[in-house]
Amino acid sequence: MSNCFFVSKKLIERNKFQLDIQESKHILSVLRLNIGEKILLSDGEGTVYQGLIENIDNKIVRGEILNNFDNLNETLYNLHLGLPLINKNRFKVALEKAVELGVNEITPIRFRRSQPFNLTESKMNSIILAASKQSIRSIFPKLNKIRNLEEWYLNESVNLVAKIDSKHSLLSNRNAILNDYKKFKKISILVGPEGDFSPEEITFFNENNFQDICLGKTILRTETAIISMIAILNEIFINEKH
Repeated sequence: MSNCFFVSKKLIERNKFQLDIQESKHILSVLRLNIGEKILLSDGEGTVYQGLIENIDNKIVRGEILNNFDNLNETLYNLHLGLPLINKNRFKVALEKAVELGVNEITPIRFRRSQPFNLTESKMNSIILAASKQSIRSIFPKLNKIRNLEEWYLNESVNLVAKIDSKHSLLSNRNAILNDYKKFKKISILVGPEGDFSPEEITFFNENNFQDICLGKTILRTETAIISMIAILNEIFINEKH
C-alpha cells in the first residue's frame, strides 16, 4: 500500500497543504504517521506532491510541499474503457484494476444481456479514488454516467472489441492500432458482459468498423479480459511517442 493521499488544490497555498478530515483520519488512525514524516499527495488533476507533515491540529494534518511532479505515472496514450454491468463484486475488481493500469476514462455500459446493477456512482468514485492513490496517479480517471452501446460509441476513436472467435490479437494488429491512434488520439475498448454480446451488438460492431481482438484460446471472465487487454496495450505503447 502506497502512502499517497488526495489533496484538493484549494487546500494548497504558498507551498503549504492541508488535508480533509477523511484523509487526515487515515493518516492518523490507520497508518499512524507522525509529524516529520514524508508523504505523497495527488490532486487528481495532474500533479503529485511530496509533502512533509508539520502539524496535526484538531485531527487535521497540515504540512509543507517539498516537491511536485506533473503527470506522474500516467500512460502515454488516451484510453477509454467501456465497462459492462456485471456481477457487483467482479465489476469492482474490473474498475479497480483498470484504474491501476492507467485507464483515463470509464463508462459503465448496459448491454442487452447485462445483469441487474445497483452499485452507486458514489461507490464507483470511491473505488476510483482508492485505486488512483494506490497506484500514485496524478490524474484521476473520469467516470461517466451509465450508457448503452450506441451512446458510448465514438466514431473518432480506435475502437477495439474483445471477441473469442476473432482471428486477430492485439500484437498482430499493433501497427494498425498505432497508425490509427496517430489520427484519433484515443482508444476505446470493449469486453462483453457475462452473457456475451447479443447478435444485434455484434452487427453494430461490424457496421461501425470495430477491430475485433482475441485475447487467447480460453474464455476469460470479463474482469480478467479487461486487465489483459489494458496490460497488452500498455506494452504496445510503452516505447511509442505520440
